Amino acid sequence: QRFEYVLTMDPNFPVAAAHLAEARNVRPTPLPTATPGPSPTPDPDIAKKLLAEAQTAFAAKDWNAAITKANAARVADPGYEPGQVNSILFNSYRNRGIDSIKSGVLELGLADLDQASKLGALDAEALQYQQWANLYVSGVSYWGLNWARTVDTFSVLYQIAPYFRDTATRLHDAHIGYA
Repeated sequence: QRFEYVLTMDPNFPVAAAHLAEARNVRPTPLPTATPGPSPTPDPDIAKKLLAEAQTAFAAKDWNAAITKANAARVADPGYEPGQVNSILFNSYRNRGIDSIKSGVLELGLADLDQASKLGALDAEALQYQQWANLYVSGVSYWGLNWARTVDTFSVLYQIAPYFRDTATRLHDAHIGYA
């Protein structure tokens, strides 16, 4: 387009006509197209072995290993014992989520409980920990930015779970910050 423009402005411009002809003769190189590779063949033997390892890890309450092995079994053969694989995943995510919340890693715990809820309905205990952690994280997110909201959030948490983490102290400090 530039050579055409140059030639419209000055038809006698040196070498413009030659470069325009050269540009018109160049064929664009076609882009290579990706060809999908063969789909992995499900391997029930590997899935069986991985599921057994997941069950062993689950029995030992090693939630990380149970999740890793169960997911690997699912990848090895998505059709191999899907009920057992989902059960291990659900319970491992649920248990690891509650353990994380109890140990103060609230965001990871909430993420795990969310993963578990995609596989099945959470029980009352898991829902309770999820609610407490959500309120706590929400209250902390307003800390120093909106004291009224912080006081409201920690007040609700204090009413339902006064001994969850440092809720009482947080509520007290939020009242002072608001004042």
